[in-house]
Amino acid sequence: MALVARQILRVMWRRYRDVRVRVALLVCGALVGLLAFASSGSAAVTQLGSLTADSPIAASDGWVVWSAQSPDGWQLTAWHAGVVTTLPVATRPEPFDVSLGTDAQGRMVATYSRCAVTPSDSYGDTVPAWSGRDCRVYVLELASGQEHAAPIPHPAGVSDTFPSMWRGRIAFARYEPAHPDAAQIELWTPGSSTLRTLPAGPMPTRCPITTGCAGQPRVGAVDGLSLNGQLVSFRWFVIVPAVRGHSGWEIRADRLSDGQSMLAGSGFDGEVCEGGIDTIEPYVPVNTGHRVLFGQSTDNCYAQTVELLDFDTLTQRTLGARLTVSGQIIEMTSNGDSLFALVAPQPTRYTAPTCSTPGAPCLLEQITIPTLDRPVGPAITPFPVPVPVG
Repeated sequence: MALVARQILRVMWRRYRDVRVRVALLVCGALVGLLAFASSGSAAVTQLGSLTADSPIAASDGWVVWSAQSPDGWQLTAWHAGVVTTLPVATRPEPFDVSLGTDAQGRMVATYSRCAVTPSDSYGDTVPAWSGRDCRVYVLELASGQEHAAPIPHPAGVSDTFPSMWRGRIAFARYEPAHPDAAQIELWTPGSSTLRTLPAGPMPTRCPITTGCAGQPRVGAVDGLSLNGQLVSFRWFVIVPAVRGHSGWEIRADRLSDGQSMLAGSGFDGEVCEGGIDTIEPYVPVNTGHRVLFGQSTDNCYAQTVELLDFDTLTQRTLGARLTVSGQIIEMTSNGDSLFALVAPQPTRYTAPTCSTPGAPCLLEQITIPTLDRPVGPAITPFPVPVPVG
């Protein structure tokens, strides 16, 4: 249709010599071009800034927040109304486990943890590297810059990370001495002295081989969480002998009305460049009403394809759409009708994407969410045998 319109305009241009008519034809041509762009399905992309290191990102109500390296550690940085600023909080030894939401008065806040020993993103040989030590939830009111510790009951020995606030309630991952190898999902309501425990992800205990499992690390960790009025969704990361590949992910959604836990997505991390798919990695989910939105990358020897997936917790069905960017997405979140992605330059073959190449940082991009209309089959757990969710 757009091609036919352009041909008609060219004929009319040759026929009419009047300047006013030609101006009108130029305007029509511009409109045809816009219609052609809209009908092509291309997503509009806006660059918000650049980062020289990988960082989780969070977005809500016109704010985008991430961590940036500084001489003293990692500082919390925000984009709002087209301006990038450093937020007035102390630095952290590792990137902030930040989430955006609202407090009981409806004000925009960032939530994150501060710790005696900050969790590392490398599990090493021991589980406590994930949980840190004596982590507590903090809240930053974005407009005023005021920071305070959330008054969540905090018994000795527990460690709370990856908080998410919605209208004053806070969901978070808790490690405690009773089960130090796996996180628990807790929900706190202002004024309450007790917590509601929600289902976490599975932790397989069965060894799929006859020997070789003794002494292997066992980790069940939350590395991203989202709360709204209906759901707690989270990315569950597991390292146990029964996981396909080196480690596995699940995207899980816990319904607040009845506590039902649902599997929304999954992935695994395997050997690189061994033929076939190396890794399927789901990104941290975001709740939209009763739905869970998350990206998922599929890598084949560092060649990446990315899909956006929308899981409906009422029907337990998923719709998806392919995303196309000029690079490789290494972090992603969403808010409203936009995605916010940390995009690394396209690597050369056999090289992992990175933000730290001199002169080639990652770009923080805002991408219009495409139409999600392709049915996607149900997620399959990365564990070879059924395991209980606890």
